[in-house]
Amino acid sequence: LLYDKPNEIKMHPFSFQSGKLYGRDHLIPMLKDVYERMTLPQSVSEMVIISGCSGAGKSALVQQVRQPIIKKGGYFIGGKFDNLKRMEPLSAVILAFRDFYDQIVKRTGEAYSQAIGALKEVVGPEASVLTNIIPGICQMLEVSVVETVKVGGTEARNRFKHVFRLLVRALATPSHPLVLFLDDLQWADTASLALIESLITDYESKSFLFIGTYRDDEVSETHPLAIQLRKLERKGVHTTKIKVGNLTKGHLNSMISDHLQTSLSVSDPLAEVVYRKTSGNALLVIQCLRSLYDEGFMHFSLNTRQWQWDTKVIDSKGVSDSAVKLMTRQILTFPAKTQNALKLIACLGSYTDECVLSAITADDNSGSQQENSHVWEPITSGHNELMSSLQLAIRQGIIVHTESKYKFTHDSFQHAAYSLISETERGLWHLWIGNRVRLDQTLSPEKALFITVGQLNKGAKFIDDADERVELAWLNLQAAEISISYAAFVPASFHLRVGRSLLDENCWRDQYKLCLQISVLQAEVKQCEGSFKEMDKILEEIFLNAKCLDDKIRSYFIRVRSLSAQGKQQEALEVGLLVLSLLGEPVPTSSDMRAIIKEEFLKTKQLLEGKTNDDLLSLKAMENSRKIAAMQQLNDLILFAFVARQKEYHVLVFKTIQISLCHGMCKEATIGLAMYGGLLIQYFNDIEGGYRFGQLAMSLVEKLQASACLARVYTAFHTFINSSSQHHRVSLEPLKLASQVALRVGDVEYSVMSARQYCIHSYQCGIELSTVEKFFRKGCQQMEEHKQVVVLKITLPYLQTVLNLMGQSDDPLKLIGQAMDYKNMLKEALRNKNQSVLICTIYHLQSWLAYIFNEYELASEMAAKCPNAQVLSSYPVFLKCDVYFLSGLISFAMAYKTKNEKWRIKGQSSIEVIELHAGYAPSNYQHKLFLLQAEFDSIRGKIDDAAKNYDNAVRAAGENGYVQDQALAYERAANFYMKQGDDHSAIQYYADAQNAYLRWGAVSKVNHLRENLPL
Repeated sequence: LLYDKPNEIKMHPFSFQSGKLYGRDHLIPMLKDVYERMTLPQSVSEMVIISGCSGAGKSALVQQVRQPIIKKGGYFIGGKFDNLKRMEPLSAVILAFRDFYDQIVKRTGEAYSQAIGALKEVVGPEASVLTNIIPGICQMLEVSVVETVKVGGTEARNRFKHVFRLLVRALATPSHPLVLFLDDLQWADTASLALIESLITDYESKSFLFIGTYRDDEVSETHPLAIQLRKLERKGVHTTKIKVGNLTKGHLNSMISDHLQTSLSVSDPLAEVVYRKTSGNALLVIQCLRSLYDEGFMHFSLNTRQWQWDTKVIDSKGVSDSAVKLMTRQILTFPAKTQNALKLIACLGSYTDECVLSAITADDNSGSQQENSHVWEPITSGHNELMSSLQLAIRQGIIVHTESKYKFTHDSFQHAAYSLISETERGLWHLWIGNRVRLDQTLSPEKALFITVGQLNKGAKFIDDADERVELAWLNLQAAEISISYAAFVPASFHLRVGRSLLDENCWRDQYKLCLQISVLQAEVKQCEGSFKEMDKILEEIFLNAKCLDDKIRSYFIRVRSLSAQGKQQEALEVGLLVLSLLGEPVPTSSDMRAIIKEEFLKTKQLLEGKTNDDLLSLKAMENSRKIAAMQQLNDLILFAFVARQKEYHVLVFKTIQISLCHGMCKEATIGLAMYGGLLIQYFNDIEGGYRFGQLAMSLVEKLQASACLARVYTAFHTFINSSSQHHRVSLEPLKLASQVALRVGDVEYSVMSARQYCIHSYQCGIELSTVEKFFRKGCQQMEEHKQVVVLKITLPYLQTVLNLMGQSDDPLKLIGQAMDYKNMLKEALRNKNQSVLICTIYHLQSWLAYIFNEYELASEMAAKCPNAQVLSSYPVFLKCDVYFLSGLISFAMAYKTKNEKWRIKGQSSIEVIELHAGYAPSNYQHKLFLLQAEFDSIRGKIDDAAKNYDNAVRAAGENGYVQDQALAYERAANFYMKQGDDHSAIQYYADAQNAYLRWGAVSKVNHLRENLPL
């Protein structure tokens, strides 16, 4: 065994040699081997979990590798969870990452410059989110400390996890791996466990090692830690498990023999007795030997210069089997002032900062104590006297003073000191401490708040004055708000529950504002926790007691978002539309939505009549709070409608423009303008107008500094507008940026939506399929992680299509494989109404695969099952053109086969659509137009025109990087020449088609060509 805290018990005879292990020699190499894997170029994050009972030496084992890791250039940071600080969110994590900052600062020369450079590049301005956790980080990175965008609980959780991930990604490298060690995980709060999971499962993070220890005798199968560990294992996290047990009698004898500097045979009888009394528990062994020495059962003879003892007497002595009892007995031998000092620290937890002790014992606070029944002072000594009284405890190894902290050398000492306070007085101690800290002006406000609230809550039963109870309720509300900003919902829920319990039954009447704020936050926290039944009860109470609509709005928003979080987008839309009506902005609905859309468009167009861009950018700021609330609600509903109920999507977009023109601009108007621009292109073929409003939206973002809306505007612009006039590839980097920016403000919905579009656009642009597959897998993992089930479902068909083309499915014509089974997905989608996007996506991709593999009748059958033109009108312009392009190809293939005129007419209509868009964005659509014209010329017998257009299609597709369309053009040209009897040209074009498909990575299509070559 290695004594946990080396060099801390210098003056007690029974301090054990640091650096010496007993019975743990085989475990150190295991830890070192895991760390060495972190230094490999292809390393992935791993986890080491060390279990054992209290006092087994778990922490000591980990500390043995700390210095070797640091000497090799790694970062080793650590924190410890405290049973008394469980309501302080992320306490151990914050402690660890402050250690991280300290280690970075201590680095010199090139090592420091590299660390700062990496942090600036990867984390950058996002460091401002961590200002209160790692105070010096903004200054170190030269980032302005500005107020971050205020977001709700769910957004806070997503943003917080994202920034911590950035921090780890920046510095954890094979040359400088990062080891995060968190002790006593059995006391970890759920926010910390969630953050740990987020860091370990980050697919972009390398060379990150998490080490955690916990007391297995305190963790059942249903304990949150056990559930979390099983969850991580199911996710495939590589885990090394280490069990630290008690010492064997032989190892115990070696430890005693080494310390007493005597032979094993001489110490063996003593070891036998101690082993029987302690069962080899390391901590209990140490306390037992100390107790024997302190009580005179062992002594060092100056005559013989050896330790002496009477084994029989020791054997007959009753030794407690509890380390706490042994420690309590030791503390009771100290002077009263030392005992009180230890009791004070024990009330604060297993450790505390010196500045906190100074705040509590500061002389200038004693006179400021409120004159009431709570003036009860367990400690009357000043700061200097308190520090002096702690020296004995330090010499005896009870506590250690390192840098600016006083820390018990083991939790059992803290429990022992705390147990010396009678249960009837504990609340008074906490009340006294809380009031002292509250009066202090030297601590950081946040630190002082959590200490004050934590202590006063423990003494709340002694607070009889109603005003003081209300004041404490306000303090709990503040603590809850900060906890929510850290995504620590369990502590937030606790503080809100305590705050509410401090109010009487007439709180809605006497403390309306406070009661409303607590209740609304409680509902939001329950939504974030997924406790929807409890949330509904709280919301009903709010709706019953709130005095006006304005006081109910936030609660309505919570209900709408909770329905969306449960995958009930249609219900969310219904409630959201009701809220809009209450806000004075009803949205018209009818069975004839085409008529409604036309009417609302004309109304919007009339309002915009004659207004220039400058006019729109100069509109007054929206001031009416209800109109702003309506815009906020519309912002959410637009996304729900796009995914789940397309018929309302258009009208909701028009409504945002109408409200803005009538009541002024707000940041939410930026999204409406971008979506409106998209609709002008999609629904009305007004490409110039669409591009104008898209650009206007981005200008408004800049003018209003609406950083929270940037991702949504970028996603809308580069999904619906960009490809109407610029190359499709231009959208890739902005969409990637939009996904990252959305995470910065916790906007998960748009982060995954923009990630989805990035993947789809990469596929549509002809990027090599194995690369596209990686993009899709990464995006789908992000969707799963954030529980964005609806978006995931409409993304999986594309991933399966890529896998089919790569030859990773049994049947390339069917979307069945690793990603999905189209039959099951269609069955579910058809059972649940209004999933037209998913249904149409599946049929479109199945139709495309059927055509690619020359199954034209099947392709036409699949295409016929796609929804009507109303759904098609909501498609992004590039996808819309893809659908018409495929429809034209199928029509001309069927026209050649059946000689039916209807196919020729249908093909011609596709040419007209593609021709319109090719006029504005030839880089995207001219090659498609050439190929359709070639196919049309072919069935009309215009041989020369067809040959020319095939070559034009090949050339244009190649020049613009659409390798998949170039391959298809080669193949269609080969078929054309084969029909003309020109085998020589056909062979050449088939060869070119194979090479192009191969460059794309479409292995199954290459094989299909080779197997079915008609030569």
